[in-house]
Amino acid sequence: MAIFFEDKFFDRLTNQSDWSAEWIGSDEIFDPETEPDCNISDPWLRKTVVLDRTPEKAVMFAASVGYHELYVNGVRIGEDVLAPAVTDHSRRARYVAYDISSHLRKGENVIGIWLGASWSIYAAYKTDDKPQTPLVMAQADIYFRGDAMASRRIVTDGTWKTLPRTVSLPSSMRNSWRPGARMNFAHSRPKCSVIPS
Repeated sequence: MAIFFEDKFFDRLTNQSDWSAEWIGSDEIFDPETEPDCNISDPWLRKTVVLDRTPEKAVMFAASVGYHELYVNGVRIGEDVLAPAVTDHSRRARYVAYDISSHLRKGENVIGIWLGASWSIYAAYKTDDKPQTPLVMAQADIYFRGDAMASRRIVTDGTWKTLPRTVSLPSSMRNSWRPGARMNFAHSRPKCSVIPS
């Protein structure tokens, strides 16, 4: 099966075995005893990837429990607000496919994912296998010129860095995460929390 957009076809992830990424999130867990409203920050997750050449095509699949936004080299990918679509997080996690081909370049690339808690942390969606925190599982398949199969796959795993984010951002970071703007990950946690499957 394939996904078609902007004159390109990409494989579709239809089975759990198609995913090699892991569910990751911050180590902050919603505690309704402390505060009945959301008492956790919306984390940024970040991974730096070095490519030896510019890819011809690349697609990032992102499934989240809660909302997410994807950024590549400081550019927000897509125009959706509150992606993915609202769903019953106790039964499924929807994924979104993003064409990131034109945003990757030879050399160092930074992939960022912002997570928002949404309704996923509240009791109606609580399950024994899912902590009450925003989670994401994402993987990018990268194709270089002449490749029939993906040459490289970037996956969410415990090597991603995380940084808590509150709703109020400094003025230099409002509206977008610009290519020249640097988020200070110096005090970030060295790794994301991996959620056991």
